Amino acid sequence: MSNRSINIVRVTKDDYDKVCAIIPPDEIYSGTDYLPDYFHMLLDMPNVEAYAAVVDGKFEFRSYITSVDQLKSILNTTGNMTPTSAKPIDESELANILTNQQVCCHLFPEGRVIVDWVPYRLIKSNASLIKTIRTTVIGSNLKNDTRILTFANYFNALAGLICNIEVYGRVGETLAEHIYLHLRELISKVITGKVIIRCFFQQETNSNFITSLMNRFGFDITEIWGTRLVCIETTPEIYFRESKL
Repeated sequence: MSNRSINIVRVTKDDYDKVCAIIPPDEIYSGTDYLPDYFHMLLDMPNVEAYAAVVDGKFEFRSYITSVDQLKSILNTTGNMTPTSAKPIDESELANILTNQQVCCHLFPEGRVIVDWVPYRLIKSNASLIKTIRTTVIGSNLKNDTRILTFANYFNALAGLICNIEVYGRVGETLAEHIYLHLRELISKVITGKVIIRCFFQQETNSNFITSLMNRFGFDITEIWGTRLVCIETTPEIYFRESKL
């Protein structure tokens, strides 16, 4: 029988260095671990409690790509793109969408929405949990059968700035407006290293179309950790920009 002392403790913001030191960030998800950047935001969320196993006094376990200048240049080149239907969605609008049965039947036929790897039920109170300070929601044509809703969340990791984009609805040319608005939001952030876009979409979506669309914005497809995520129930395409900074 082991004589090791094992205790489960509530994690606080003061434990940041201890928790992040459990496993070096460069050894997790090929350098795309979100926790170092998400840590404080997660602990500020009302629905999050974090715990860690302390073994013999040491934290052991936790539970819960192109140059940036080129990216800005491409967005400036497409600066004359004026979204005609796509627009940002605020928390109140998102709450209304989640409770609109007609819209949800089209956008979320599985009866739930997955945002930033977290599944949510289609209830009004989840809007405030989905729409964090890192979340951009873009909607278009929400009153007809060509409706699209996209979510984007970003975080900084050793590999660079990671952005997860989930696409719901009928994918077509309007999606270019969504990607444009999400990327405009990204370039306002401090970026070092690569810019990696992980795009998640429903299985029936034409992945070649999305790849072609990302190519227009200067992104190339790449093989990197995250090509299969069970909880998403689909296979995301990974796009990146290599930084010259």
